[in-house]
Amino acid sequence: MRAPLLLLPVLLAACDGKESPPPNAPPAPSTTVAAATPSASATTAPTAAPEGTPPAANANAGSSDGANVFAFKLFGKAKSADKNVFLGPTSLRAALSMATLGAKGATASELVSALSVESEPGKIADAAKKENGDWIGARGTGAELYTANRLFGEKTYPLKADFNAKAESGFGAKLEALDFRGNPEGARGTVNKWVVDQTKNKIPDLLPKGSVTKDTRLILANAVYFKASWEMPFTKGLTKDEAFYPKGDSLGTTAVPTMHRYGTMRANVFPGGKVAELRYGNTDLAMDIVVPDDKNGLEALEANLDEGKFQEWTMGLMPKTVNLSLPKFTFSWGGSVADSLKQLGVKTAFGPGADFTGIADPKSPKDALYIDNVFHKSFVSVDESGTEAAAASAVVMGVKSAIGPDPSVIEVKADHPFLFVIRDVKKGRVLFIGHLRDPKAG
Repeated sequence: MRAPLLLLPVLLAACDGKESPPPNAPPAPSTTVAAATPSASATTAPTAAPEGTPPAANANAGSSDGANVFAFKLFGKAKSADKNVFLGPTSLRAALSMATLGAKGATASELVSALSVESEPGKIADAAKKENGDWIGARGTGAELYTANRLFGEKTYPLKADFNAKAESGFGAKLEALDFRGNPEGARGTVNKWVVDQTKNKIPDLLPKGSVTKDTRLILANAVYFKASWEMPFTKGLTKDEAFYPKGDSLGTTAVPTMHRYGTMRANVFPGGKVAELRYGNTDLAMDIVVPDDKNGLEALEANLDEGKFQEWTMGLMPKTVNLSLPKFTFSWGGSVADSLKQLGVKTAFGPGADFTGIADPKSPKDALYIDNVFHKSFVSVDESGTEAAAASAVVMGVKSAIGPDPSVIEVKADHPFLFVIRDVKKGRVLFIGHLRDPKAG
Protein backbone atom coordinates (compact mmCIF):
# COMPACT_ATOMS: atom_id res chain seq x y z
CA MET A 1 0.00 0.00 0.00
CA ARG A 2 1.43 3.39 -0.97
CA ALA A 3 2.04 6.12 1.58
CA PRO A 4 -0.67 8.78 1.98
CA LEU A 5 0.02 12.50 2.00
CA LEU A 6 -2.40 15.03 3.50
CA LEU A 7 -2.72 18.70 2.57
CA LEU A 8 -4.31 21.19 4.99
CA PRO A 9 -3.59 22.88 2.63
CA VAL A 10 -0.65 21.02 3.60
CA LEU A 11 1.65 20.00 0.84
CA LEU A 12 4.68 18.06 0.02
CA ALA A 13 7.67 19.31 -1.85
CA ALA A 14 11.19 18.19 -2.57
CA CYS A 15 13.95 17.97 -5.10
CA ASP A 16 16.90 15.72 -5.78
CA GLY A 17 19.52 15.50 -3.06
CA LYS A 18 20.40 13.53 0.03
CA GLU A 19 17.80 11.96 2.25
CA SER A 20 17.94 13.37 5.73
CA PRO A 21 18.34 11.50 9.01
CA PRO A 22 15.49 10.94 11.48
CA PRO A 23 14.26 14.10 13.21
CA ASN A 24 15.36 12.72 16.56
CA ALA A 25 18.89 11.93 15.32
CA PRO A 26 21.85 14.35 15.11
CA PRO A 27 21.75 16.06 11.71
CA ALA A 28 24.35 15.11 9.16
CA PRO A 29 26.64 17.90 7.95
CA SER A 30 25.13 20.15 5.25
CA THR A 31 21.70 18.52 5.43
CA THR A 32 18.38 19.64 6.81
CA VAL A 33 16.85 17.41 9.46
CA ALA A 34 13.87 15.48 8.08
CA ALA A 35 11.93 12.30 8.69
CA ALA A 36 13.88 9.05 8.97
CA THR A 37 13.76 6.15 6.56
CA PRO A 38 11.83 2.97 7.30
CA SER A 39 15.11 1.16 6.75
CA ALA A 40 18.23 1.32 8.83
CA SER A 41 19.80 4.53 7.59
CA ALA A 42 19.56 7.33 5.07
CA THR A 43 21.16 6.87 1.70
CA THR A 44 22.26 9.11 -1.11
CA ALA A 45 19.42 9.93 -3.46
CA PRO A 46 19.72 8.83 -7.09
CA THR A 47 21.37 11.36 -9.37
CA ALA A 48 19.56 10.30 -12.54
CA ALA A 49 17.42 12.89 -14.26
CA PRO A 50 13.73 12.74 -13.30
CA GLU A 51 11.44 10.83 -15.59
CA GLY A 52 9.19 12.74 -17.95
CA THR A 53 9.52 16.11 -19.57
CA PRO A 54 9.61 19.09 -17.20
CA PRO A 55 6.40 21.13 -17.43
CA ALA A 56 6.59 24.32 -19.43
CA ALA A 57 6.99 27.59 -17.58
CA ASN A 58 3.70 29.26 -16.71
CA ALA A 59 3.28 32.84 -17.90
CA ASN A 60 1.40 33.79 -14.71
CA ALA A 61 3.63 31.85 -12.34
CA GLY A 62 4.75 33.68 -9.24
CA SER A 63 2.56 36.71 -9.97
CA SER A 64 -0.62 38.09 -8.46
CA ASP A 65 -2.29 37.18 -11.75
CA GLY A 66 -1.24 33.56 -11.28
CA ALA A 67 -2.56 33.50 -7.73
CA ASN A 68 -5.83 35.06 -8.86
CA VAL A 69 -6.20 32.66 -11.78
CA PHE A 70 -6.13 29.81 -9.26
CA ALA A 71 -8.38 31.65 -6.78
CA PHE A 72 -11.23 32.10 -9.25
CA LYS A 73 -10.83 28.65 -10.81
CA LEU A 74 -11.05 27.08 -7.36
CA PHE A 75 -14.03 29.22 -6.36
CA GLY A 76 -15.78 28.18 -9.57
CA LYS A 77 -15.57 24.55 -8.48
CA ALA A 78 -16.30 25.07 -4.79
CA LYS A 79 -19.19 27.56 -4.98
CA SER A 80 -22.60 26.36 -3.85
CA ALA A 81 -26.11 26.98 -5.15
CA ASP A 82 -27.59 27.08 -1.65
CA LYS A 83 -24.84 27.52 0.96
CA ASN A 84 -22.40 30.15 2.16
CA VAL A 85 -18.85 29.64 0.87
CA PHE A 86 -15.57 31.19 2.02
CA LEU A 87 -12.15 30.23 0.66
CA GLY A 88 -8.59 31.21 1.42
CA PRO A 89 -7.06 30.35 -1.97
CA THR A 90 -3.64 31.67 -0.99
CA SER A 91 -3.58 29.15 1.85
CA LEU A 92 -4.48 26.24 -0.37
CA ARG A 93 -2.07 27.33 -3.09
CA ALA A 94 0.79 27.55 -0.59
CA ALA A 95 0.22 24.01 0.67
CA LEU A 96 -0.05 22.61 -2.83
CA SER A 97 3.00 24.58 -3.96
CA MET A 98 5.03 22.84 -1.27
CA ALA A 99 3.91 19.53 -2.72
CA THR A 100 4.83 20.72 -6.19
CA LEU A 101 8.42 21.19 -5.01
CA GLY A 102 8.81 17.41 -5.05
CA ALA A 103 6.49 16.46 -7.89
CA LYS A 104 7.75 15.09 -11.21
CA GLY A 105 6.40 14.11 -14.61
CA ALA A 106 2.63 14.30 -15.11
CA THR A 107 2.13 14.87 -11.38
CA ALA A 108 4.16 18.07 -11.60
CA SER A 109 2.63 19.20 -14.89
CA GLU A 110 -0.92 18.98 -13.54
CA LEU A 111 -0.07 20.85 -10.34
CA VAL A 112 1.84 23.58 -12.17
CA SER A 113 -1.05 24.09 -14.58
CA ALA A 114 -3.78 24.12 -11.91
CA LEU A 115 -1.90 26.38 -9.48
CA SER A 116 -0.30 28.70 -12.07
CA VAL A 117 3.10 28.37 -10.40
CA GLU A 118 6.66 28.00 -11.64
CA SER A 119 7.82 24.57 -12.77
CA GLU A 120 11.28 24.72 -11.14
CA PRO A 121 11.45 23.95 -7.38
CA GLY A 122 13.92 26.76 -6.73
CA LYS A 123 11.64 29.34 -8.37
CA ILE A 124 8.63 28.00 -6.46
CA ALA A 125 10.50 28.55 -3.18
CA ASP A 126 11.68 32.03 -4.24
CA ALA A 127 8.13 33.05 -5.23
CA ALA A 128 6.79 31.84 -1.87
CA LYS A 129 9.40 33.86 -0.01
CA LYS A 130 8.53 36.99 -2.01
CA GLU A 131 4.82 36.48 -1.40
CA ASN A 132 5.40 36.31 2.33
CA GLY A 133 7.17 39.67 2.08
CA ASP A 134 4.20 41.06 0.16
CA TRP A 135 1.89 39.96 2.97
CA ILE A 136 4.01 41.81 5.53
CA GLY A 137 3.88 44.95 3.40
CA ALA A 138 0.15 44.71 2.73
CA ARG A 139 -0.87 44.48 6.37
CA GLY A 140 0.82 47.80 7.20
CA THR A 141 0.23 48.91 10.77
CA GLY A 142 -3.52 48.42 10.81
CA ALA A 143 -4.02 44.70 10.29
CA GLU A 144 -3.07 41.34 11.65
CA LEU A 145 -2.21 39.23 8.61
CA TYR A 146 -0.15 36.14 9.18
CA THR A 147 0.59 32.95 7.29
CA ALA A 148 2.37 29.88 8.63
CA ASN A 149 3.53 26.61 7.06
CA ARG A 150 4.59 23.36 8.70
CA LEU A 151 5.62 19.86 7.65
CA PHE A 152 4.50 16.98 9.84
CA GLY A 153 6.39 13.81 8.91
CA GLU A 154 6.36 10.21 10.07
CA LYS A 155 9.41 9.89 12.30
CA THR A 156 10.66 6.76 10.51
CA TYR A 157 10.07 7.96 6.94
CA PRO A 158 12.92 9.60 4.99
CA LEU A 159 12.44 12.93 3.27
CA LYS A 160 15.03 14.40 0.93
CA ALA A 161 17.23 17.09 2.43
CA ASP A 162 16.88 19.38 -0.58
CA PHE A 163 13.10 19.28 -0.28
CA ASN A 164 13.29 20.17 3.39
CA ALA A 165 15.72 22.98 2.66
CA LYS A 166 13.51 24.57 0.00
CA ALA A 167 10.35 24.12 2.06
CA GLU A 168 12.01 25.90 4.98
CA SER A 169 13.81 28.64 3.03
CA GLY A 170 10.86 29.47 0.76
CA PHE A 171 7.84 28.71 2.91
CA GLY A 172 9.30 28.84 6.42
CA ALA A 173 8.01 25.28 6.84
CA LYS A 174 9.93 23.42 9.53
CA LEU A 175 9.61 19.67 9.92
CA GLU A 176 8.00 18.18 13.01
CA ALA A 177 8.33 14.42 13.49
CA LEU A 178 5.20 12.52 14.55
CA ASP A 179 4.36 8.89 15.22
CA PHE A 180 1.79 8.24 12.49
CA ARG A 181 2.51 4.50 12.52
CA GLY A 182 2.03 4.01 16.25
CA ASN A 183 -0.37 6.79 17.24
CA PRO A 184 -2.23 8.31 14.28
CA GLU A 185 -4.94 9.89 16.46
CA GLY A 186 -2.32 11.54 18.64
CA ALA A 187 -0.62 12.86 15.51
CA ARG A 188 -3.93 14.22 14.23
CA GLY A 189 -4.41 16.04 17.53
CA THR A 190 -0.97 17.61 17.26
CA VAL A 191 -1.65 18.93 13.76
CA ASN A 192 -5.08 20.26 14.72
CA LYS A 193 -3.63 22.03 17.77
CA TRP A 194 -1.02 23.72 15.57
CA VAL A 195 -3.80 25.00 13.30
CA VAL A 196 -5.84 26.21 16.29
CA ASP A 197 -2.83 28.10 17.63
CA GLN A 198 -2.02 29.72 14.28
CA THR A 199 -5.62 30.84 13.67
CA LYS A 200 -6.32 32.06 17.22
CA ASN A 201 -8.85 29.29 17.89
CA LYS A 202 -10.92 30.05 14.78
CA ILE A 203 -10.20 26.78 12.91
CA PRO A 204 -10.76 23.77 15.19
CA ASP A 205 -10.58 20.17 14.00
CA LEU A 206 -9.26 20.83 10.51
CA LEU A 207 -8.43 17.15 10.19
CA PRO A 208 -11.55 15.07 10.93
CA LYS A 209 -11.44 11.78 12.78
CA GLY A 210 -10.15 9.00 10.56
CA SER A 211 -8.29 11.32 8.18
CA VAL A 212 -4.91 10.35 9.64
CA THR A 213 -4.00 6.66 9.68
CA LYS A 214 -1.00 4.45 10.35
CA ASP A 215 -0.24 4.72 6.62
CA THR A 216 0.02 8.53 6.66
CA ARG A 217 3.59 9.65 6.06
CA LEU A 218 3.48 13.40 5.57
CA ILE A 219 1.14 16.32 6.20
CA LEU A 220 1.82 19.69 4.61
CA ALA A 221 -0.06 22.39 6.49
CA ASN A 222 -0.71 26.07 5.95
CA ALA A 223 -2.70 28.50 8.09
CA VAL A 224 -3.69 32.11 7.46
CA TYR A 225 -5.10 34.59 9.97
CA PHE A 226 -6.47 38.07 9.19
CA LYS A 227 -8.07 40.72 11.37
CA ALA A 228 -8.51 44.40 10.53
CA SER A 229 -10.71 47.39 11.28
CA TRP A 230 -12.53 49.39 8.66
CA GLU A 231 -10.96 52.69 7.66
CA MET A 232 -14.43 54.16 8.31
CA PRO A 233 -16.31 51.99 10.82
CA PHE A 234 -20.05 51.56 10.54
CA THR A 235 -22.07 53.44 13.16
CA LYS A 236 -23.52 50.83 15.50
CA GLY A 237 -26.56 52.99 16.22
CA LEU A 238 -27.62 52.68 12.58
CA THR A 239 -27.57 48.88 12.62
CA LYS A 240 -31.06 47.41 12.72
CA ASP A 241 -32.89 44.24 11.76
CA GLU A 242 -33.93 44.29 8.13
CA ALA A 243 -35.17 41.80 5.57
CA PHE A 244 -32.72 39.56 3.72
CA TYR A 245 -33.76 37.33 0.81
CA PRO A 246 -31.67 34.14 1.11
CA LYS A 247 -33.50 32.46 -1.78
CA GLY A 248 -34.05 35.60 -3.82
CA ASP A 249 -37.61 36.91 -4.27
CA SER A 250 -39.43 33.62 -4.23
CA LEU A 251 -39.23 32.00 -0.81
CA GLY A 252 -39.61 34.71 1.80
CA THR A 253 -37.24 36.74 3.93
CA THR A 254 -35.32 36.50 7.17
CA ALA A 255 -34.60 39.42 9.52
CA VAL A 256 -30.87 40.07 10.04
CA PRO A 257 -28.84 42.87 11.68
CA THR A 258 -27.97 45.21 8.82
CA MET A 259 -25.28 47.89 8.90
CA HIS A 260 -25.49 51.21 7.04
CA ARG A 261 -22.97 53.65 5.68
CA TYR A 262 -23.61 56.76 3.55
CA GLY A 263 -20.69 58.65 2.12
CA THR A 264 -17.84 58.61 -0.33
CA MET A 265 -16.22 55.31 -1.20
CA ARG A 266 -14.92 53.70 -4.33
CA ALA A 267 -17.66 51.96 -6.29
CA ASN A 268 -18.52 50.79 -9.78
CA VAL A 269 -21.72 49.97 -11.64
CA PHE A 270 -21.47 47.26 -14.29
CA PRO A 271 -24.05 45.34 -16.34
CA GLY A 272 -25.86 43.12 -13.87
CA GLY A 273 -24.53 44.49 -10.62
CA LYS A 274 -22.58 46.92 -8.46
CA VAL A 275 -19.37 46.72 -6.45
CA ALA A 276 -18.39 48.82 -3.43
CA GLU A 277 -14.90 48.81 -1.91
CA LEU A 278 -14.53 48.93 1.88
CA ARG A 279 -10.97 49.82 2.85
CA TYR A 280 -9.29 48.64 6.02
CA GLY A 281 -7.43 51.30 8.00
CA ASN A 282 -3.65 51.73 7.61
CA THR A 283 -3.28 48.79 5.24
CA ASP A 284 -3.28 48.05 1.52
CA LEU A 285 -6.25 45.73 2.05
CA ALA A 286 -9.92 46.05 1.17
CA MET A 287 -13.13 44.06 0.93
CA ASP A 288 -15.13 44.30 -2.28
CA ILE A 289 -18.88 43.77 -1.92
CA VAL A 290 -20.30 42.65 -5.28
CA VAL A 291 -24.11 42.74 -5.34
CA PRO A 292 -26.16 41.52 -8.33
CA ASP A 293 -29.03 43.78 -9.42
CA ASP A 294 -31.44 40.85 -9.51
CA LYS A 295 -32.20 39.30 -6.14
CA ASN A 296 -31.87 35.92 -7.87
CA GLY A 297 -28.82 37.04 -9.81
CA LEU A 298 -25.86 35.58 -7.92
CA GLU A 299 -25.57 32.46 -10.05
CA ALA A 300 -25.58 34.51 -13.25
CA LEU A 301 -23.00 36.91 -11.81
CA GLU A 302 -20.71 34.03 -10.86
CA ALA A 303 -21.30 31.96 -13.99
CA ASN A 304 -18.36 33.33 -15.98
CA LEU A 305 -16.39 34.81 -13.12
CA ASP A 306 -12.63 34.70 -13.59
CA GLU A 307 -9.69 36.95 -12.77
CA GLY A 308 -10.27 39.00 -15.94
CA LYS A 309 -13.92 39.71 -15.17
CA PHE A 310 -13.13 40.62 -11.56
CA GLN A 311 -10.36 42.93 -12.74
CA GLU A 312 -12.85 44.71 -15.02
CA TRP A 313 -15.09 45.37 -12.04
CA THR A 314 -12.29 46.66 -9.79
CA MET A 315 -10.48 48.66 -12.49
CA GLY A 316 -13.69 50.69 -12.80
CA LEU A 317 -13.78 51.61 -9.12
CA MET A 318 -14.01 55.39 -8.66
CA PRO A 319 -14.90 57.62 -5.67
CA LYS A 320 -18.68 57.86 -5.55
CA THR A 321 -21.39 58.82 -3.11
CA VAL A 322 -22.70 55.45 -1.94
CA ASN A 323 -25.58 54.37 0.24
CA LEU A 324 -24.48 50.94 1.45
CA SER A 325 -26.55 48.39 3.36
CA LEU A 326 -24.62 45.31 4.49
CA PRO A 327 -25.66 42.50 6.84
CA LYS A 328 -23.44 41.44 9.70
CA PHE A 329 -22.35 37.84 9.28
CA THR A 330 -20.19 35.13 10.77
CA PHE A 331 -19.74 31.63 9.41
CA SER A 332 -17.33 28.75 8.92
CA TRP A 333 -16.89 26.68 5.80
CA GLY A 334 -14.76 23.78 4.73
CA GLY A 335 -13.86 20.14 4.44
CA SER A 336 -12.20 18.13 1.70
CA VAL A 337 -11.48 20.01 -1.54
CA ALA A 338 -9.96 17.01 -3.29
CA ASP A 339 -12.83 16.73 -5.77
CA SER A 340 -12.55 20.42 -6.67
CA LEU A 341 -8.83 20.00 -7.35
CA LYS A 342 -9.45 16.94 -9.50
CA GLN A 343 -11.91 19.00 -11.54
CA LEU A 344 -9.08 21.50 -12.06
CA GLY A 345 -6.93 18.74 -13.54
CA VAL A 346 -4.94 17.58 -10.51
CA LYS A 347 -5.60 13.87 -10.94
CA THR A 348 -2.36 11.90 -11.13
CA ALA A 349 -1.25 13.11 -7.67
CA PHE A 350 -4.21 11.31 -6.07
CA GLY A 351 -3.60 7.93 -7.68
CA PRO A 352 -1.13 5.06 -8.00
CA GLY A 353 0.77 6.91 -10.72
CA ALA A 354 1.72 9.82 -8.45
CA ASP A 355 5.39 10.80 -8.59
CA PHE A 356 6.61 12.70 -5.56
CA THR A 357 10.11 11.24 -5.63
CA GLY A 358 11.48 14.74 -5.16
CA ILE A 359 10.12 14.58 -1.62
CA ALA A 360 10.97 11.00 -0.78
CA ASP A 361 12.30 8.14 -2.88
CA PRO A 362 11.87 4.95 -0.84
CA LYS A 363 13.34 1.66 -1.99
CA SER A 364 9.97 -0.07 -2.13
CA PRO A 365 7.33 1.25 -4.58
CA LYS A 366 4.66 0.48 -1.98
CA ASP A 367 6.16 3.22 0.20
CA ALA A 368 5.93 5.89 -2.51
CA LEU A 369 3.90 9.01 -1.71
CA TYR A 370 0.57 10.05 -3.16
CA ILE A 371 -1.98 12.65 -2.04
CA ASP A 372 -4.63 10.98 0.08
CA ASN A 373 -6.74 14.09 0.71
CA VAL A 374 -6.70 17.88 0.84
CA PHE A 375 -8.58 19.63 3.64
CA HIS A 376 -9.42 23.33 3.72
CA LYS A 377 -11.40 25.16 6.38
CA SER A 378 -12.11 28.86 6.80
CA PHE A 379 -13.84 31.34 9.10
CA VAL A 380 -15.06 34.89 8.53
CA SER A 381 -16.77 37.48 10.71
CA VAL A 382 -17.88 40.93 9.52
CA ASP A 383 -19.33 43.59 11.83
CA GLU A 384 -19.36 47.37 12.36
CA SER A 385 -15.70 47.53 13.32
CA GLY A 386 -14.12 45.30 10.70
CA THR A 387 -13.34 41.76 9.64
CA GLU A 388 -11.79 38.68 11.17
CA ALA A 389 -10.93 35.82 8.87
CA ALA A 390 -8.88 32.66 8.96
CA ALA A 391 -8.15 29.77 6.66
CA ALA A 392 -6.19 26.57 7.00
CA SER A 393 -5.25 23.84 4.59
CA ALA A 394 -3.61 20.47 4.85
CA VAL A 395 -2.39 17.93 2.37
CA VAL A 396 -2.23 14.40 3.72
CA MET A 397 0.11 12.02 1.97
CA GLY A 398 0.56 8.36 2.53
CA VAL A 399 1.54 5.09 1.01
CA LYS A 400 -0.54 2.56 -0.87
CA SER A 401 -1.37 1.23 2.21
CA ALA A 402 -33.36 54.96 5.01
CA ILE A 403 -32.26 57.95 2.87
CA GLY A 404 -34.40 59.54 0.14
CA PRO A 405 -33.70 58.64 -3.47
CA ASP A 406 -30.95 60.64 -5.18
CA PRO A 407 -29.97 59.87 -8.78
CA SER A 408 -26.35 60.79 -8.05
CA VAL A 409 -26.09 58.26 -5.23
CA ILE A 410 -25.20 54.62 -5.91
CA GLU A 411 -27.43 52.32 -3.89
CA VAL A 412 -25.61 49.14 -2.89
CA LYS A 413 -28.20 47.15 -0.98
CA ALA A 414 -26.86 43.73 -0.03
CA ASP A 415 -30.22 42.31 1.05
CA HIS A 416 -29.87 39.20 -1.12
CA PRO A 417 -27.05 36.74 -1.93
CA PHE A 418 -23.81 38.51 -2.90
CA LEU A 419 -20.12 37.93 -3.55
CA PHE A 420 -17.32 39.33 -1.38
CA VAL A 421 -13.55 39.41 -1.88
CA ILE A 422 -10.70 40.46 0.42
CA ARG A 423 -7.69 41.57 -1.59
CA ASP A 424 -4.43 43.47 -1.56
CA VAL A 425 -5.36 46.61 -3.51
CA LYS A 426 -1.75 47.54 -4.24
CA LYS A 427 -0.60 44.14 -5.51
CA GLY A 428 -4.00 43.01 -6.78
CA ARG A 429 -3.81 39.64 -5.04
CA VAL A 430 -7.00 37.98 -3.82
CA LEU A 431 -6.54 36.69 -0.27
CA PHE A 432 -10.06 35.46 0.45
CA ILE A 433 -13.18 34.98 -1.66
CA GLY A 434 -16.69 33.92 -0.74
CA HIS A 435 -20.37 34.40 -1.20
CA LEU A 436 -23.09 34.94 1.37
CA ARG A 437 -26.44 33.29 0.78
CA ASP A 438 -27.82 33.38 4.32
CA PRO A 439 -26.36 35.58 7.10
CA LYS A 440 -28.02 33.36 9.72
CA ALA A 441 -26.36 30.16 8.51
CA GLY A 442 -23.25 29.69 10.62
